[in-house]
Amino acid sequence: MEFCDEKIDYAAIHRGETLAEKNISCIPFMGKRFYDLMIPASPYPLLISQRVIDIFKLEGITGWEATPVKILGHEGLNYSVLTVLGRCGKINQRGERVSIMYPNGSIAKLTPAYKGWSFDINSWDGSDIFLPANNHTILVTKKVRDILVRNKATNILLRKISDIIVPEAILDFLDKM
Repeated sequence: MEFCDEKIDYAAIHRGETLAEKNISCIPFMGKRFYDLMIPASPYPLLISQRVIDIFKLEGITGWEATPVKILGHEGLNYSVLTVLGRCGKINQRGERVSIMYPNGSIAKLTPAYKGWSFDINSWDGSDIFLPANNHTILVTKKVRDILVRNKATNILLRKISDIIVPEAILDFLDKM
């Protein structure tokens, strides 16, 4: 998917800093299938299916809002832009120090990395869907994870934050930005 209006601040919509307008439209440009979660050409905001919206409402999931989007050429499909309203403090991405095999050009080499993210639990507003203060990664509670798995939601990758591994070089690069 590619959003049509370049003047809209989609990152601000993703983070709930501005409300999505009612007339957002996008154009499909890759693939032929439509899933429960669709990632646009820009990394955010995500599109979610009406099926997932209905499940979230039925289950009382908190920390999100959805604004319908028009998919040009597929006007009968019901998708919405996902806005994440829940929050927690900054994520500490430098958990346990580990070594991983990581591609370096055409070969892989042993690379220092960090395993596990964490945040101050007291900084979390208690929402089921939330964003950390220093990252656009959507975090969800086990309740949301279990609901998505039980309902066989498609195109959604769920990981425990304690299992996330990030090479040290990437974190060093991000620290300089």
